[in-house]
Amino acid sequence: LSVSGETAQNIDQAIRLKEKKFHIVSITDNSYCTLAKLSEINFAYNIQPEVIKDTLNVTTQIPVIYILESLARNFAD
Repeated sequence: LSVSGETAQNIDQAIRLKEKKFHIVSITDNSYCTLAKLSEINFAYNIQPEVIKDTLNVTTQIPVIYILESLARNFAD
């Protein structure tokens, strides 16, 4: 899970897991970011990021919760 899909820690972890043949599924703000491109499946929610004082990311996470709950419901059936 990453809003920007450009967080170094997430990218590094995805690369390491891919090297070990893990499947990568991501939820990001857009499908063009690095993490999305590293993923086999990406759910992009395309919300305009909101940043306060150039450092505090307050972008809503409601789309992420919706995606996770929808996936959980589909797998539960």
